[in-house]
Parts: sequence; C-alpha cells; structure tokens
Amino acid sequence: MGVGGEFARETDLKDELNLINLNLVSSVHLAKRVVKDMVERGKGRILFTSSIAALMLGPFEKTASS
Repeated sequence: MGVGGEFARETDLKDELNLINLNLVSSVHLAKRVVKDMVERGKGRILFTSSIAALMLGPFEKTASS
C-alpha cells in the first residue's frame, strides 16, 4: 500500500494517515499481542523487518539524504 502524488496538491490527508496507521500502529498492535506470552515464558524476541521495496524510489519520493 502506498500514497502517490504531489503532497501539496494531489494526495489526500485521510489516505496518508491510513498509511501511517498501517505502517506504525499495526506494528505496535502486533507486538503488544505477542509480547505478553514472551514475558510469561521468560524469553522471546521481536524482529521488525522491511521489504527491499522500501529502498526503491518512485515518482514524488525522496530518500532522507536527498
């Protein structure tokens, strides 16, 4: 899922907030659901990974260094 287009003129705030919710809130939600069992067992790890696609630029996208 992604939001494409010129930020100032073409993208919708609701779509952007939905994307943020998917990428951030859902990760915290998932971690919260599994961490309780890990604490009870006295062990466990959570590893968040990303797709290589996160590094591939598309139109209207910039890296943090550009």
